[in-house]
Amino acid sequence: MTRISSDPGFYQDLNELQQIKSNPDQRAALDAAAGQFEVSFLQTVLKHMRSATDALQDEDDKIIKGQSLYRDMYDSQLAMSMVKRGGIGLREQMVNQLAPSLKNPDGVVASEQQTLAAFSQPLNSAKMKKVD
Repeated sequence: MTRISSDPGFYQDLNELQQIKSNPDQRAALDAAAGQFEVSFLQTVLKHMRSATDALQDEDDKIIKGQSLYRDMYDSQLAMSMVKRGGIGLREQMVNQLAPSLKNPDGVVASEQQTLAAFSQPLNSAKMKKVD
């Protein structure tokens, strides 16, 4: 069994998604996927914050394309570091909301015989009186 960390690693680790998919522990996989989503969300927020500040800069202060590439890589790694230190709480909220929908690993709660008996009882069909 491959153990995956719920903390995101390097921002360009392409094998991490495959590890999440192949993990039989659904709770750990959900936690890891929610962490990756939070990283992606923070990367987008940082990117849009940078583009907003770039729009407000003077033409003389604009950065060149090479610097913008390094700044984007820094922002991606910054988003990873933020999530490792607790992030903004998005991961925890997603896990809390989605965890109840995971498949129950326990056995059957009621036997098939009990289930059939419960559904074979007649419905109470009281006739309603017509009110004038």
